[in-house]
Amino acid sequence: MTTSNRRIGYLDATRVLAMLLVITLHSPLPLTDSKSNLLGAVSYVSAPCIGLFFMTSGALLLSTSQDMTSFIRKRLGKVAWPTLFWSLFYLAEQFLREGTDIPNALQHLLSIPFSAQGNGVLWFMYALVGLYLITPILSAWLKTTTKRDVDFILLIWGVTLLYPLLSQFLSVNESKEGITYYMSGYAGYYLLGYQLHQHPIKWKISHLSFFLLFPIAVVAVIKSFSFDVDFYNLFWYLSIFVVSMAIFWFSFLQRTIQRPVAKWMEQISNYSFGIYLVHIFVMRRVVWEWEFISQYGSLFQIASTVTLTFLLSTLVVHLISYLPFSKYIIGYKR
Repeated sequence: MTTSNRRIGYLDATRVLAMLLVITLHSPLPLTDSKSNLLGAVSYVSAPCIGLFFMTSGALLLSTSQDMTSFIRKRLGKVAWPTLFWSLFYLAEQFLREGTDIPNALQHLLSIPFSAQGNGVLWFMYALVGLYLITPILSAWLKTTTKRDVDFILLIWGVTLLYPLLSQFLSVNESKEGITYYMSGYAGYYLLGYQLHQHPIKWKISHLSFFLLFPIAVVAVIKSFSFDVDFYNLFWYLSIFVVSMAIFWFSFLQRTIQRPVAKWMEQISNYSFGIYLVHIFVMRRVVWEWEFISQYGSLFQIASTVTLTFLLSTLVVHLISYLPFSKYIIGYKR
């Protein structure tokens, strides 16, 4: 994680935190009670993970200006090749476990350029590739625009984050014909990361905590009064509440980490793509198979799954990094 070969410590730390939150989000066993307060709390507090990844990439990539050809040649392959490799890996693993016929296998293979295949976690990589493709356009615009203009775009994006709430009372058009359709989606996180990197929030940390505590308080009130709401719709990646928590963590680390992080954390940051790509296989095919994981209650199961998955995934990626073609597998080469 460099800008002109200079490590930015808080961005390394943000990536490591995002990686831990992703693993935590996926850690509960399928048999865990889906209505339990613990599972709901774990999922909710882990939800900023995806936004933090996009924000970190935006902070790094939108701060530089490159033409489309140079950017695609230097940057896109770091994401595209590992996505292709792991798509094929997860498809092969799925076919070996479940079996398939030739037409079905062919359909999956031909669909790889257009949608995530083999495992659902790959959706993030497709969204990231899409953001990479518009990076030269955004970075060129950012060179000539003002902070106020960027804030205005982010304000419109913020309105789209309120749609799950507004739609409870109003008729809101979120389709392609909607007035804010082209201002919605994960590009908002990407631009937000750039804006906060260039213009940090200067509040005291105690005041920053509002961004974390308010979303938690809202859910606590809804749970306490048993309001009948669609939690997935109101409190997920593109909701104002999860974005608020992502702003807290990004800004908190920005304020507290003023210099490059320890070498081990820097290395894990380098491994982050690889850990993301391999962790779901390690978790579901290795860690979840160990009987002791489910013997001591949900809290122990989640904690032990997160710890073991993170350590084993990091080890796997570390070993892969020594291969001569590792950049095509994990997006990183020693």
